[in-house]
Amino acid sequence: MMFLYIGADYYPEHWPEERWEQDAVLMEKANLNVVRLGEFAWAKMEPEKGIFNYEWLDRAIALLAGHGIKTVLGTPTATPPKWVMDENPETYPKDCYGHVKGFGSRRHYCFNSPSYQIDTKRIVEAMASHYGANPNVIGWQIDNELAGRCYCENCWKAFVGWLRRKYRSIDSLNSEWGTSFWSQTYRDFDEIILPGFSACGVSDANNSVHNSGLELDYKRFCSDSILDYVKYQKEIIRSCGSMQPITHNIMPNAEDADYYGMARELDFVSWDNYPVSAFDNKPFSWNSMAHALTRCLKDKKYWVMEQESGPCGWNTIGDTPKPGQLRLWT
Repeated sequence: MMFLYIGADYYPEHWPEERWEQDAVLMEKANLNVVRLGEFAWAKMEPEKGIFNYEWLDRAIALLAGHGIKTVLGTPTATPPKWVMDENPETYPKDCYGHVKGFGSRRHYCFNSPSYQIDTKRIVEAMASHYGANPNVIGWQIDNELAGRCYCENCWKAFVGWLRRKYRSIDSLNSEWGTSFWSQTYRDFDEIILPGFSACGVSDANNSVHNSGLELDYKRFCSDSILDYVKYQKEIIRSCGSMQPITHNIMPNAEDADYYGMARELDFVSWDNYPVSAFDNKPFSWNSMAHALTRCLKDKKYWVMEQESGPCGWNTIGDTPKPGQLRLWT
């Protein structure tokens, strides 16, 4: 007999606690048996540095379990709190113009920030130690929709190190990149730039003119940075004795990471399905492709960790799904 998990992403930190029971009853009536919790709740979990507050999350997990609903916990590193950023402002990423991307939404950190890696270790270690043996927690999701490229000093230092390891000598790099074109030859690794906005740029880094070897290697480096961050969190969780399976919710339309490489580090893969968003209305063939790609990443069963359940969007709101579409996607 095959067992099927079907559930929802739930945010008890958004609601008065007296509402939780009602929500759990409604979920049970809908035959849901799993929720994802916590992936954006760092400020509530650690309101002050080193002072952890898991009592509210303990109660939410236990209440849901009483209604037959298990939990997948997300590490909350996609949303570092303001106090974390104030303590280490060098954690903020920079855009292709060299401008700091500040606080105010999410993913306001650089994967290559040494200080952020310390902050990551503290919160993930605390979570894994607290919930690693909880029978109602059946899995972990690392961060949330990992993507993005940064052009900060931390990335420059890490990129130069990445290039040194790959090419060994600056002459080899110059030869492989063909830097004699337009007199772009480098004398030393420390002269290498990040492929940000250039003199021949039109509007952003994607429309700037750079050496194609530099562009390609930087994309590969950024992908490796994301994969290293996944490995880093995975190792922290396992070092705390937690043996629950680990996943990450990918975006098959993103080109920022090598998902095949990421899948090798994960126990199972999952993806986020938003067929009708504020950004585009995808043809059904796109969703078919995304399902097929996600299955191929490990050649085994996978999860849909998020799925559109109404009109969605960020700055703007997308179309309301048509009658029957939610059932069709499910």
